[in-house]
Amino acid sequence: MIFSASLRIRHSAWSADSVCDYVKLIPKFIQDLGKERTTPTGQTLTGCYEMTYVSFPLYSGNEISFEDFFNTVISNGSLKDKNFSIIWESGGSAEILLGVNIKDNEWISLEMPHLDCLSKARLEMQFDIYTE
Repeated sequence: MIFSASLRIRHSAWSADSVCDYVKLIPKFIQDLGKERTTPTGQTLTGCYEMTYVSFPLYSGNEISFEDFFNTVISNGSLKDKNFSIIWESGGSAEILLGVNIKDNEWISLEMPHLDCLSKARLEMQFDIYTE
């Protein structure tokens, strides 16, 4: 199974720099509150971003299982001691987006330890599932 995972944070008051300082990861995609809207190629659009949005890549590939990814990145890795309560309490949200390419009869199981870890970190999880 091929999958990718990213941490996505939205906030109605924090700047992208504040989010990056808190998370301490390198972002892949940023939309900064109050800044001019632009296309991916840099062309200016009308209006400004009404909310900060920052996406941090966590994994992409098929070298490890979902269980290994969860244990090495979320439970024991770069997000181990993070608690995103401050983001939720101050007008933001934090989630893991898991994009999954599924062939036949494959599945991902979120077991109680996974759910407990996400709950303690105050992280939601969203899935984007693709089939061949």
